[in-house]
Amino acid sequence: MRKHLLLTSLALTLAAGSLHASEANDGSLAQNMLSESSVQDMKRQHRVMTQAALSEVGMEARRKLMQSNKDDIYHEMMKSGDINLSKSDQFSKDQLTH
Repeated sequence: MRKHLLLTSLALTLAAGSLHASEANDGSLAQNMLSESSVQDMKRQHRVMTQAALSEVGMEARRKLMQSNKDDIYHEMMKSGDINLSKSDQFSKDQLTH
């Protein structure tokens, strides 16, 4: 009886461990998908703000996003060249870094 109890508890422990490992893999896959979707959202947001930059409100919103350090993805996209800044935006960015 004790052998059966020991084997049963060992089997349950192994099953729980493998289930936890598979959930952890699913979680990291979902996290990668979320980061890719957040990059796509950032690109979409940049396109909308670029199109709306003709208005004063749009220009101000874009400058605030550009100046905020909250969104590191946006700054990485500026550095990599995924987002091309206009001359005035580049000037504003250069003024902030000096």
